[in-house]
This record gives sequence, structure tokens and C-alpha cells, in this order.
Amino acid sequence: MKRVEAGDPVALCKEGFDQYMKGDYKSAFDYFTKSAQLGDADGHFRLAFMYQDGHGVEKEEGTHMYHLEEAAIGGHPYANVWNGNMGFLREQ
Repeated sequence: MKRVEAGDPVALCKEGFDQYMKGDYKSAFDYFTKSAQLGDADGHFRLAFMYQDGHGVEKEEGTHMYHLEEAAIGGHPYANVWNGNMGFLREQ
């Protein structure tokens, strides 16, 4: 928690994941948002799927894609793969 309190984006994202797994989507969203605002690619990746699935937020395809693209730009390996698959699926 010291790293979370210090504003470490990786620690914030991990805490968000822990809260998400407990089903506390509001807290998870808050932690992921703080992490993403600090430039953490994983925070953006996690937010993308909250918006895709509607966990703690309303489903929003545009916001989902925004966070997925930010994660990919930030070098998140799964976001790059997912973005590639989404492009392929859109072409079908």
C-alpha cells in the first residue's frame, strides 16, 4: 500500500486488479483510471475491458477502443495482439 499511496502507477494498477477480482468494480475503475492517467499501459488495458464488458461502467465501444489503443501505444503486448485481432474482425 505504500507504493499505492505514493502514486506508483504499477502499484495502482495491481491494487485495481485485486479490487476487480473481489468484484469491487468501482474501486477497480478508480485505481485503473489513476494508473492510466499516469501513463501506465496496463491501466489503459484494464480500463478497455471494463468498458467493453460494462463492469462498473456503461459499455462504450469508443472508450473501450481509446483505452485499448493507448495501451498498445504504451507497448502493452496483449493490447497490440488484441488491436490486431479487432482490425481483422472488423474486416470480416
